Amino acid sequence: TQNLVKNNFCSSASAPETYTPQMLIDLQGKTGVPSGYGKEPADRTALDALGEGKVVRMKAYLLEAHHADLGTGPTVGESVNCNNGTPSFNDVHIALGPQPDTQECASVTAEISPHYRPAAWDAIGNFEVYSGGKYTVNPGMASRLQAHAYRITGQLFFDASHEPCPCGSVKCEPLRSSVWEIHPVYQIEICKAGTQCDETNDAEWVAFDKWWQTLTPLQPVKPPHRHTHEKE
Repeated sequence: TQNLVKNNFCSSASAPETYTPQMLIDLQGKTGVPSGYGKEPADRTALDALGEGKVVRMKAYLLEAHHADLGTGPTVGESVNCNNGTPSFNDVHIALGPQPDTQECASVTAEISPHYRPAAWDAIGNFEVYSGGKYTVNPGMASRLQAHAYRITGQLFFDASHEPCPCGSVKCEPLRSSVWEIHPVYQIEICKAGTQCDETNDAEWVAFDKWWQTLTPLQPVKPPHRHTHEKE
């Protein structure tokens, strides 16, 4: 049932509703549906009543990003993505915050599905590179991706496979303050230089792929540190 919601690319909403990261956190506090790996509800009626499925638009700053659920073995990948452990088959998980220095445990999440994903969006997952069971930050990519405010548009979704901070489950990783997220992402935009980054003013935003095409490709560099993300 949850996989069907994750694969909704055809919302009937006429215009996105403006949301903030704090609104996702507040919505978490209003939600009585339990969450955690293995607790996904078969009936999502209560979540529908809270707004699951509507299209929302949120201004935020990128804190971290990676292609999720990579590796080899029988437990890699997600069932919604054919249990494949390669980057092209998995979601790009993005941790977002209201400010550039927001801690990851206070973040909210957006996820880019591999279905219909533009090549430029796929590059966001290269904020961290997966190798040898570890995610390694690419500092050049991180600097480039964190230099602007984002406007993320997509479906409001309750990821019942996770728990918000604080939690005691390995499925708490990646860290987040709410399991309400934007998933799948329908549109990604970057704030134009010299503007106020007003999320209600379309003139102040440019499509991510258009912006990305103007940049000089990064040269490979040795990353400074690593950290592990549990299976999503």
